[in-house]
Amino acid sequence: MKSYDVIIIGRGLTGLSTAWHLAKSGVKKICLVAPNPTLDQCSSLNAGYASVTLHDNISRAVHGHGPEVTRSLLDVNRTGFSGLLQFTKEHQIKHSVGCITRMASTPQEATEMSFAVDWLSKNGFPASLSISSPNTIQSDGAAAASIDVTSVLRLLEKQSDAPVIADSVQVIRRSRDGVSIKTSSGDSIHGEMIVAACHRGIKSLIPDLAPALVNHADQWMEFSILKGPLKLNRGDLTFAEYSQFWMTYSYRNTIIAGGARYLRPWAGVEAETPSILKTATSAVKNKIEHLFNVSLSEPTQTVAAIDLRACDEIPIIGPMYGDSRILVASGFMGSGLTLGFASGLALSEFIQSGKSKMIANAFHPTRLRSLSDSD
Repeated sequence: MKSYDVIIIGRGLTGLSTAWHLAKSGVKKICLVAPNPTLDQCSSLNAGYASVTLHDNISRAVHGHGPEVTRSLLDVNRTGFSGLLQFTKEHQIKHSVGCITRMASTPQEATEMSFAVDWLSKNGFPASLSISSPNTIQSDGAAAASIDVTSVLRLLEKQSDAPVIADSVQVIRRSRDGVSIKTSSGDSIHGEMIVAACHRGIKSLIPDLAPALVNHADQWMEFSILKGPLKLNRGDLTFAEYSQFWMTYSYRNTIIAGGARYLRPWAGVEAETPSILKTATSAVKNKIEHLFNVSLSEPTQTVAAIDLRACDEIPIIGPMYGDSRILVASGFMGSGLTLGFASGLALSEFIQSGKSKMIANAFHPTRLRSLSDSD
């Protein structure tokens, strides 16, 4: 039986970031286990935008989880953004850095933005609010970026120098002398520790977490600008209508946008397969043309995906309860690039020292234990 210090399940950003951070720290006996990347896998489906703040406005996290957890979440996001951007710059990967704005079209959303700006300003973000009819505009006072994700993934894998077992994992097994996996080819591989960074596969490999992870279907499209000018800078990230719509002006000089999830059955919650809705494509295109007074092409590409959110809408990062030799990271809620890169650093810290100062206890899987115990 092959044996490694660390088995990493998944070759998306979280898994590759973990391998890269471990390799930088001198941990060499690592392997990556996952099929060869395809266009229907998590990181390959990423729209390529990253931001210091979150997809949803910060007011949602503050009201739902309190200021302490929200500050911790922002700190992790900031760490991931700065690390990812530094990696991107150092290796001359194509990218553009911009700003984050949110646009409100109702008095109720403007009130929420006022709360968010006040909270962000008090917590180290130079956020601001401006009124420009017919919209109230919130600036999060923080950076965003459009990044060539494919090149990031390719380079992380190359620099981690970890052997790749291009197979899917069927089961994780626990024993007194460690943990092991069985692949779809029937091979067994032993490890001192396992990192489950395999997106939707976590639900089947770690059944205790399945009740806590909820599928969400969504889609994004890429458009060329036919008539403008678009009064934005490349790298800018814009949200509208409670983040129901989002768009980034990409480094490729195109518009990448998504949303209109409310047009899906049950808003895409618990969908089993991703699907492309023409009504959502039309709604997103019309919204952008209306907001920015531009004319867009028909989509040059359209991508449908399913992401995972924890039932309490806090990322799951850390050692699995009942067996700290198994580490998990999932439920990034639209911040997959930043939280994925940060999780790699955090998981490498857990592996080497048993703890991570960056990850608060509120993010650990232990908080979800009652879900499996109650079954």
